[in-house]
Amino acid sequence: MTDWKNHLVFSLVLFIIWFKFTMNDWDAWKVFVVFILSSFLSVFPDIDKPNTKVRRVIALCLSLCFAVFFMLRFNFTYVVFAIFLYFLIRFFPTRHRTVTHTMFFAFNLSILLCILLLFAGFNFIETSLAFCILFLSYISHLILDKQLKR
Repeated sequence: MTDWKNHLVFSLVLFIIWFKFTMNDWDAWKVFVVFILSSFLSVFPDIDKPNTKVRRVIALCLSLCFAVFFMLRFNFTYVVFAIFLYFLIRFFPTRHRTVTHTMFFAFNLSILLCILLLFAGFNFIETSLAFCILFLSYISHLILDKQLKR
């Protein structure tokens, strides 16, 4: 069984190859955003595994992102939502290799992130290319785990 480090390294190799052929003329911040999302998606399927480092880190990162977003957009009272989100992700009971280990989930999460990229200023072509690497990063986890479910 592969661990989170193997998934990250494989995703990094995919990203470097993808970057070499498609993202040479992109802005540095766009490359950075896609790299972070790609790395994130390469370990995301294991969020359903209780008491793991991946789940703790993802819960913390997502709740911090929401906290910063809500503080910048609205006011500080919404930080309570971010704290609730952390505990929800961290301690929600799940079974390993269920919904997060499916192609359906990989596709929909990649689409959702690409919609957010459109709002962040990516054009349609950049978003389409980002979708490809994000989706590949996610399914690389499934392939490495040999758990492609239909």
